[in-house]
Amino acid sequence: RDLKLLHAPIMPTFLYAHVVSPHIPFIFRADGSPTISSGNGTSHPGEDYVEQARFIGENIIEIVANLRHRDPGAVIIVQGDHGMEDWWVSPYSSYGWKRPPQNFVDTRFRILSGIFTPPGIVIPEHDTPVNLFRYLCNAIFDSKLEVLPDKAFHTHFREPYNFYDVTSNLKNMRSISQ
Repeated sequence: RDLKLLHAPIMPTFLYAHVVSPHIPFIFRADGSPTISSGNGTSHPGEDYVEQARFIGENIIEIVANLRHRDPGAVIIVQGDHGMEDWWVSPYSSYGWKRPPQNFVDTRFRILSGIFTPPGIVIPEHDTPVNLFRYLCNAIFDSKLEVLPDKAFHTHFREPYNFYDVTSNLKNMRSISQ
């Protein structure tokens, strides 16, 4: 709610806002009203996720529109930390830690990434967000930062130091650009 009141700063500003939602618990319906079960969602997590994502999405769209109106030259990034997962199917126990299954990668690694830049700043198409700030800093500040390999890894909290390269699994994902 406070982000809706945000005014365009007088000088260049880096603002990071972490919106925890639509993570569990799903407490909002699409209209912003609370869920019936006082915070734990219903027995339909997929439906609850969609309801809460709609609520959050509409608010984020309003915030971005306000920021763009106040400062048309602003760089605005709206990005998820991960995609949806089928947590109610227990994906963590459904594979033997050699490699996550493709359906898990397809949902978990398909993240929201919306980027608004002023004219003249172009961010190349990419599969992962690893270089996003490098591209921006190079374009805006002529930083000459090295672009890293466009790779994605998966790990699990039970084996936090075992990283599985899932980059080749991402190649089938399409981005939607405008």
